Amino acid sequence: MMLDDLGIAATVRRYSESFAEKNDIHTQYEIINEDRRMQNYREVFIFRTIQELMSMTRDYAAATEVKLRLDMSTDPIKILVEDDGRGFDADIVFATDDDSVVDDARISALILLKNKVSLVGGEMTVQSNETDGSVIRIEVPIDD
Repeated sequence: MMLDDLGIAATVRRYSESFAEKNDIHTQYEIINEDRRMQNYREVFIFRTIQELMSMTRDYAAATEVKLRLDMSTDPIKILVEDDGRGFDADIVFATDDDSVVDDARISALILLKNKVSLVGGEMTVQSNETDGSVIRIEVPIDD
């Protein structure tokens, strides 16, 4: 309901603040072109994607700092989530489309997310390694 009433920008802002407070994770966020509205299902998809990415930083990466950037000034919409937590071999995410063949829950979740993003015509890139945090970029077109 918050998405319908307040829009994606205000909902993401509130979620980010709540996430930081509940999880004791320093969270920075930047939202560009806050006034832009999209079709409801597109806003829901973007918000749920951000929720998934933020949850992964908490659940799998054990991050102490997360940076979120939502750029709605262009087509496609751009989402960036960067953390300082445990990294992983990012190449595995793009080695398969089948999340059931991977033993690592974080990798499986990213493969599933990559497939969801692909279904709406979007693209996802992942940068990470064993010693650094992760940077996940997602681009989602405004229209089908």
